[in-house]
Amino acid sequence: MLFRSGQHRLLAVILADKPIETLVFFGAERESRMTVDMGKARTVANLLSMDNVQNSNHVAAIARMYFLYRANRYQDGGSSVTSTTKQQLRQEYFDHQEKIEKSLQDVGHQKFSYLIGLTPICTAYIAIGDVNTENREEFFSKLLSGENLRTGNPILKAREHLMDMRTKRTTAQQRIEAIFRYWNLWRRGATASRACSIYNEWPELES
Repeated sequence: MLFRSGQHRLLAVILADKPIETLVFFGAERESRMTVDMGKARTVANLLSMDNVQNSNHVAAIARMYFLYRANRYQDGGSSVTSTTKQQLRQEYFDHQEKIEKSLQDVGHQKFSYLIGLTPICTAYIAIGDVNTENREEFFSKLLSGENLRTGNPILKAREHLMDMRTKRTTAQQRIEAIFRYWNLWRRGATASRACSIYNEWPELES
């Protein structure tokens, strides 16, 4: 028999050796497992894991951040009006599954990505790819490797700035914003002699 919910309760009964009264329902649809235990017990990553999604913790975090970016919400609001539901984020992954999986494949296995955080690196990779796939590859290749970058190159300054942000209490959103701002400088052919300011908002991306 496959239990949708209640395994821990049953284990407690066994360990305590004490009977309890409870209700048992039969015939629940398999999809119902996605709508039970919607409190602290199950996360979006848990739901995706039940869908047999690999790297569920990483893809859930990327899906959430990409959702906020597309909705132009720098932060996930706490009110019932603006907060994001688990089902929304689960669906966000499936709506953009190819992009999310490609981001992990292309930039998610680099040492620099782990230092800065997979969520900001992968989310920025996806968002920039929405406006310019071809030049994105060059930008991220140099950002992750740091090779052949001269003083004044915005990508070099991006690396330095992101490493500095790593030692401070910065959010994934702020690191994504930093990547976006250096991308814009690089696309405009500008130089960067100092770190970009962070305004806690998404800048419009240069194509």
